Formats: sequence, structure tokens, C-alpha cells
Amino acid sequence: MYTIEALKARLVQPRNMKIRIHRPTKSGLERVVSSLNAEAALLRKVIVDGGSIEKHEAARLNFVEYYKGLCKGKVYSWTSAYHFLNRYTGGHLLFGKINKKWARDFVAWMMTHVREDKHVKVEGKPLVKNTAALYIHNISAAIQIARREDLYHEPNPFSEIDKPSIDTENNIDYLTEEEFKQLAGTPYPKYDIRRVFIFSVYTALRIGDLMALKWRNIVFTSEGCYLYYRQQKKDRNEGLKLPEHVIRLLGQPKDPDEPLFDLPRGKQTMKAQLRKWGAIAGITKHLHWHMSKHTIGTMLVDKNVPLYVIQKLLNHKTMRSTSVYAEVRDKKKEEALLTIPDVTSLIVEDDNDTRDRE
Repeated sequence: MYTIEALKARLVQPRNMKIRIHRPTKSGLERVVSSLNAEAALLRKVIVDGGSIEKHEAARLNFVEYYKGLCKGKVYSWTSAYHFLNRYTGGHLLFGKINKKWARDFVAWMMTHVREDKHVKVEGKPLVKNTAALYIHNISAAIQIARREDLYHEPNPFSEIDKPSIDTENNIDYLTEEEFKQLAGTPYPKYDIRRVFIFSVYTALRIGDLMALKWRNIVFTSEGCYLYYRQQKKDRNEGLKLPEHVIRLLGQPKDPDEPLFDLPRGKQTMKAQLRKWGAIAGITKHLHWHMSKHTIGTMLVDKNVPLYVIQKLLNHKTMRSTSVYAEVRDKKKEEALLTIPDVTSLIVEDDNDTRDRE
């Protein structure tokens, strides 16, 4: 049975419904209106009459709207996945139409779909494999939630087909010391993107925390310059003494309520500007803001800084998150050893010849 509370949270209520149709056709409008009428009838049945949703009725609900409701309170990747789901389905997919064939077709589309970015030209470039795998995973997770809420009564089709897995070993993407110097040495005229990214490498701040910084967060004392800020993700206060070369990135002090850096308002624009700068600098890696944190983590491991110190600097709750950087470097060491010619077979052959003569 689907509870009244869950229904109110997941479905769009009739009085708030807004229909957005690109180039609507008569058949398309009729299909959307029919779907909305079906959802309104179910809302009335459960909320007003206190009834429950039967299997055949749940099959007529729009999964796309259901997924959109689930995005509230979830991490940003759920919302990103919604945009692709909405684009693929045209905003309309009945629960009763979700099956293995649909799941296979959707996975194939996600793995070959060309990204559309109005700020950066990525013509002919598909989604990164890990990104596509994450979005598919989120949609599969939504189907599992629907099954628990008695809205979907079949096995999860994504669990019965071949789909890309999230490669955890490739999640730590970082700039080498040479790439960091190459990027830092490349001017960028728009906003303070260049200074902010370098600042984020030295301080390990997340993009949301960087965008919220004002001059009041910088405190000059007789002992040095300190950065005090509230970490948004963990909702706690943090403090960090800034080295002299990092202070130079700040420029001349301004009024306390002035932003510390000149930045665009939206995170998407921040991402686009960063990638433009990376392209100018000749960085071929998929540049993103969190890469600054990965970069300082791997650099500190290379400098043999103790892991517990790195943990504190990166604001990791547990040592497990920090140890990933050490594992990445250990893997690189292993790969380096594999580049050395294998001469062990010669030694084994010589030993065998010696034993034969004896």
C-alpha cells in the first residue's frame, strides 16, 4: 500500500501542476493530459477517500515525475540524472512501461549520448563512463524505492541486464605537479577562476564553501593570517592559517561584506569557466572543482606528509577517505615497476641449468 504521506511527497499535486511541452502536438498534449488526469484521480482516491493504489493503477503513474520528487534532499547527481531521464523520455514514462528492453535501450543511449553544454563545446563527446554509470545507478535506486512503496511490482530491470559499473579506482582524478604548474601559469581573463582554483588547491575548500567566502572570513593577527569559514557539507566551523604565498592570492583587503573573489553566481557556470581555462592551458583531463582537493591530497602523499595530517587538512571524517590517496600512489608505484624489463626468466633458466649439471 502506498501511504498518504509518501504520495503527497512523491506525486505532483493537481493545484501545483505545470505542463512544459516543447513544440506540442495534439497527440502529445492528449497523452500528457490523460496522464495528469490519471494521477489526479489516484491522488483523490488516496488523499481524499483514504483508499490504496492497486497494481494496475500504479502502472499508470508517471515515473519521471516520481523520480523528480525523489530528487529533493538527494545529492546533486540525482538531479543531473533527472535531466537525462527527462530528455530521453520526453518527461513521460509510465511505471507499466519499465521493463528490461526499456532499461537496455536507456543504458545504450546514456553510454553514447553526446553532452550538451552551452558554455563548453563538447561536440561528439559522450558522457564520461563513471558519470553515466552513476546516473544509471540513481535511476535504478529510484525503481528500488518504488518497489518498496508498492508502486512497481516487477523485479528491477537494471539488476537483470548488463550495465556499466562505477569504477572506484578511477574516482580519484588529480593533476600532477607539472600539470598544476602548467595550469597555474596560464592567464584567464574572466572572473577570479584562476586565483580561486589555486586557492582551493592550497586550502582544500569545496566549491560551495569557496563561493560563500567574504572578506570577513579573513582575519589578520600578529601571528599571521587566518581563514575562518563554515563548512557547508558538515555544517561546522573550520579555521586554517594561510601561508604567505597563499595570502598573495587574495589581493587588497576590501569591506567585510564584499565577496573574497569575483565569481559567477551559479555552480554550473563555475564549472564551465574552469573547463574553458583548462582547455586554454592544454589540460586534457576532465577538469572539475573537486579535482583541486584530489590534487593536494596526492601531492601531500608524494611529499611523505603523514596521513593523519592530510586527514585534518582535507577535513575527512575518517582515515578511510584519506587512505584512498595513498592507495592511488601505491598503484602508480606498482605500474612504474611493471615498466622495468622482466629479466627474472633468465635467472630461473640459469638456476635450472646449474641444477641439471649437478
